[in-house]
Amino acid sequence: MGSVLSVGALAFLTAIALIPWQSGSTALMAALLPVAGLHYWALRRPQLIPGIAVLFCGLTADIVSGGPPGFWVSLYAAAWLIGLMQRPWAARGWKIGRWGLFAVAVSSVALLAYALSYVLHRPLGSAEDVALAVVWLILIYPGLALVLRILDVDRPEEALRVEGY
Repeated sequence: MGSVLSVGALAFLTAIALIPWQSGSTALMAALLPVAGLHYWALRRPQLIPGIAVLFCGLTADIVSGGPPGFWVSLYAAAWLIGLMQRPWAARGWKIGRWGLFAVAVSSVALLAYALSYVLHRPLGSAEDVALAVVWLILIYPGLALVLRILDVDRPEEALRVEGY
């Protein structure tokens, strides 16, 4: 059941990311929403998100956005890998520590997105838009993490003690 809910939450975040948004920073923040979900699950219970789900979310974003093939796949995979690499620190940190890990992860993915879009001559927006999107995502992450934790219905007892959110 937990895997279905976690993949469903990731699909929902991807659907929100694909809604046509008006402003540059809002659209970029929405496009980076799946990064928050991927990071959350990579830190806590990566077995609930199969690699194919990460690929599917990225491919869906690539197709719907009309962007270069593999752009969002690369970014979402990078978010997943960063979260997996941060796992050793997540168990030691409090909620604020995991929030800091997310801040590092989303900033890294946004910087990668900005650099890739520059290299591909398909700008995502201004540097100000990217920075604003990152700041807003960092600010809303605790609330989003709380919702994702509620969806983690069959977590083992040791995950309760370590996770926090």
